[in-house]
Amino acid sequence: MRGLCLQESGVAPKLRTDLDVPTPAPREALIEVLRAGICGTDLQMIDNYKPGFKGVLGHEFVGIVRKLGAHYTNDELAQQTWIGKRVVGEINVPCNASECATCARCSHEPTQGCPPLTRAEVMRRNHCPNRSCLGIVQKDGAFAEFITLPLANLYEVPDSVVDSHAVFAEPLAAACRILEQHLIQPSDHVVVLGDGKLGLMVVEILHATKAAKSVTLVGKHREKLALATQFVQNVHTLEEESAGDPEMTAFAARIVKDRDPFDVCIESSGSPTGMSLALKLVRERGTVVVKTTCSAKETVVDTRAVQSKGLRFVGSRCGPMLWAIRLLRDRKVDVQKYIHGVYPLEQAEAALAHAARRGALKIQFILH
Repeated sequence: MRGLCLQESGVAPKLRTDLDVPTPAPREALIEVLRAGICGTDLQMIDNYKPGFKGVLGHEFVGIVRKLGAHYTNDELAQQTWIGKRVVGEINVPCNASECATCARCSHEPTQGCPPLTRAEVMRRNHCPNRSCLGIVQKDGAFAEFITLPLANLYEVPDSVVDSHAVFAEPLAAACRILEQHLIQPSDHVVVLGDGKLGLMVVEILHATKAAKSVTLVGKHREKLALATQFVQNVHTLEEESAGDPEMTAFAARIVKDRDPFDVCIESSGSPTGMSLALKLVRERGTVVVKTTCSAKETVVDTRAVQSKGLRFVGSRCGPMLWAIRLLRDRKVDVQKYIHGVYPLEQAEAALAHAARRGALKIQFILH
């Protein structure tokens, strides 16, 4: 089969046509990938975000279940329920070992379940220390014709959600994680930093769910900020020349002029500039939500501000897939505007270059 493989960090991945179709483990399914989305994490993987990973990249996908593992060979209900169904999936695969303290807290088999999940279920979903992760940690990803995932990770896609939109289930779920964490109160004033795909989806979800009293968006790209004007109360453009500390302080002062600092700051820019600005915009004893990754060699946090202001820092990553699917099904979010390009896998080099281009939003591969 075809697949886009990372063979060495720092070196562009190569398209291979000689990969074996993976065999599903006993409780897994074999999925034929229809579409896959390029995420900022994929670009960071190429730049050594996870040293040592070699294999197929990609974790945002929609596909069709073609085969079930040996555990379901004689399970007619599972076969009838899943074979031929269009699905998206959770990207983390917990070990589910009895000796794993994180997984053992859940006394039942992993299930899709309906939200809200218990704290133990969220821990197993996101934080098993022995987990593999699709296209990121010890598991080949979705930039290939076929992938495998546990059946417990899969969610059927409603017929009303087209393939190009279903690919957004995973990043939308990540944005929904903020709501699942109960980090925002209806009376809160929230500022979102970063006008990339994730930041834009966060503000759209906050608007759709009426989660906050007001939402402000800060970014560097006027054309992308324009996409969010209907969802936020205020938009501010951070110019490139404002990256220095004195300029940043002045910029922050202009944002909070004639208003109080923000109760919650969601950092989704993945940049040192965003982290620095977050500390200046959030109120005393406020909350900073770290929603995306920043290169370890670039990240510097002023711990003096964290300590003196009594801030709460909260990491936020993968979220409730079912919430995302319902938002897509009910058309509460419009993801079509985020699609900036669709490429066949054979044009991977052009697709990755497009995804890395300033101002680009979602680039997708079409595989079948």
